[in-house]
Amino acid sequence: MTTSVLDGRVVDPPTLEPTKSEGAVKKIFANDMSVRLLSVVVVLILWQLIGSHYPYSMSSPWEVARAVKHFLVPEVLPAGLQTLETFSLAFAICVVFGIPIGLAMARIKVIRIALEPYVTIFYSLPMLAIFPLLILAFGINSTLRVAACVLFGIFGIITNTFFGASRVDATLEDVGRSFVASGWKRLTTIIFPGSLDYIFAGIRVGFGHAMIGAVVIEMEASLVGVGSLLQRYAQNLQLAPFFVVVLMLGIFSILFSMFHRRLQLWATMPWLRTHRTAKWPARLFLERVARGGAERCSASRVAKWYRSGGRVLSRALRPVRILLGGVYRVIASCGRFLSGRVTAWFVRVGIIVGIIAFWQYASHSVSRAVLPAPTAVAKAMYDLTFQTHAIIAPLLMSLGLFGTGFGLSLVLGIPIGLAMGRYRGVELALGPYVSFLYGLPIVVFVPIMIIWLGFGFNFGVAFVIVSAVFVVIINTMQGVHSVDPELVATGRSFCASERKILRTIIIPSTIPFVIAGARMAFSISWIGVIVSEVLSSGTGLGGRISSYATEFLMADMFVPMLYIIVISVTLVGLSNRYAPRLTPWANKGR
Repeated sequence: MTTSVLDGRVVDPPTLEPTKSEGAVKKIFANDMSVRLLSVVVVLILWQLIGSHYPYSMSSPWEVARAVKHFLVPEVLPAGLQTLETFSLAFAICVVFGIPIGLAMARIKVIRIALEPYVTIFYSLPMLAIFPLLILAFGINSTLRVAACVLFGIFGIITNTFFGASRVDATLEDVGRSFVASGWKRLTTIIFPGSLDYIFAGIRVGFGHAMIGAVVIEMEASLVGVGSLLQRYAQNLQLAPFFVVVLMLGIFSILFSMFHRRLQLWATMPWLRTHRTAKWPARLFLERVARGGAERCSASRVAKWYRSGGRVLSRALRPVRILLGGVYRVIASCGRFLSGRVTAWFVRVGIIVGIIAFWQYASHSVSRAVLPAPTAVAKAMYDLTFQTHAIIAPLLMSLGLFGTGFGLSLVLGIPIGLAMGRYRGVELALGPYVSFLYGLPIVVFVPIMIIWLGFGFNFGVAFVIVSAVFVVIINTMQGVHSVDPELVATGRSFCASERKILRTIIIPSTIPFVIAGARMAFSISWIGVIVSEVLSSGTGLGGRISSYATEFLMADMFVPMLYIIVISVTLVGLSNRYAPRLTPWANKGR
């Protein structure tokens, strides 16, 4: 029998009988599993019925299972490895460069002044709009695929890291300064650890965006990878292997989400490391190796080797530390010089003027079929807007598509999120599918949605809804889960009905989360509008970009791109300015 030591005495642990509460927990768990299994069975039956009646629009689960046997190893896995190779390199570049840039923007004012407007523009810009430029710049090769993935993923990481590092409590920095901690020490011990939650959120966002970039660029301009495979299967109406690829991408996203969550807990909650990692086989193996090494080496020899190695490494890195410290002091002094608001705007205007001047100079060195001059773009902007009015109809069409898709995503997402957060059975039935579709790059459904809906407005609305609705659902559900249970118990003690509790307690407490989800859906809907127009039709601003690029009217192609940039920045600015005012009680004291 196992024993334990308590106050110096050896006592036997008591034998614990299962309590009523434990039995209730097991009963609830059994019910949860039954509800999940029942929902899976129902979905599979409906899928089989629809696939059997409409074989040219939807494949049945039985056909998908047969396709796994015939297509997984010879075609799907090799294409997946090609996409994974490109994605891994691009995502590593996003993380390695995105986190330092975000920290530098938060800590060094001159870098923030120089980069913040352009980071905001590219983060809110549908990157698919600049694909023609990337194709002309890099050609159709692996460099193009990596560049597209980086542009899709890096700005989410930069933005979240910058936001997190900017929100670190200033009191902690004051304490660090009072102990004469250097800027590097404060960065590594206060700013970076305090920003980890935001950094991991940015990595999750960057992962999803980079996956979209990898699939889209392979669908648009590549003959390799899963994107090209999806395009080929959809064109040949091979729907069973098409869904095999979709399921593989979904499983990959879910596995990354699980790994990301565990890594975030390990990094942000170090007190959980012992309990959460003690049972890992890899950890046990490493502990055995370490014990074997310790038996062969004395403690004094190990300590002596560690100290000598540390001294050698410190001496080798000293010039690098001195150089980085000098660069940091120079940049910090420039930031103090640019502390005035007027001076900062002068710097931003100067950067814009420098970019336009470099653009004008570069346009004389290359063909106008690749890079038109700024003067040609300005003339095309004036002609298409005020002379021929050719850009007005696509602009109104894109705005109408945006308004319809965004409104319907709120109308569908908020009630579903409320139901999933409030009723356990609804969450158990719908939760796995919401998580699966949220983690999956929605762009993989473009070919199959074109088969179902055809080209045009209906497809665009459906794609915008599918792109934005899951953000609204998840944020609303999390808002319901965050409601204080004591408020609900108080309402019940006053004999309030379920409808009364929902209207007076649940919904008001959930509104800040709904607003946060709507802000995210606001930008995602606009990105979905441009993506749907570029991929499926020649209408709207996205369609104009594709048609002008096909006709090599490069100056005209920049006009819808500039309108997209202006609208993207305007939408982000409006959401940042007015969304907090809708919930003043949630922002009190900030």
